[in-house]
Amino acid sequence: MPNILGGLVVGYIFSFIFTYIITTAAKAMHIDFFSSSILASEKWAWVGVLIVGVWQTVAMNTIIYISDLQTIPSDIYEASSIDGAGKWYTFRKLTLPLLLPFISTNMILSTKNMLMVFDQIMSLTKGGPAQSTESISYLIYRNGMDGGQFGFQSYIFYCDSYNICNTTCYYK
Repeated sequence: MPNILGGLVVGYIFSFIFTYIITTAAKAMHIDFFSSSILASEKWAWVGVLIVGVWQTVAMNTIIYISDLQTIPSDIYEASSIDGAGKWYTFRKLTLPLLLPFISTNMILSTKNMLMVFDQIMSLTKGGPAQSTESISYLIYRNGMDGGQFGFQSYIFYCDSYNICNTTCYYK
């Protein structure tokens, strides 16, 4: 479900949760730290963006790992138990090497999502407070649309895309 919903929708839902629900519950329980929204704090706003990003992507990564674990034949584990291998040895020498292609796929997808985070920042903080949650993609949008720097921001986008492609090739 988290991956199906758009980033803006998830961001607005979590913005409501961080701003109203958590602060009201914290005030009722006399917890001073959460008495104001973490999205309003220059020091803690990035934590809110991180929580939303993790919540949105963990389900997809889990599905990828579960599907990979189901492709590993049970004969391998049976042979390893007959040979007397322990659980840790079986994981380290059998399961982990068979998971490596999927781990690299997850790393590529997670790195791409991290570099291109835009929706969550747009809906949660709009880059604030004091530009503490700006990402490269949000900076390109803000300076291109609001500042009229279309050529410069096109170049920044090209460099960002180049970095994403290099990162993808590095993991492969």
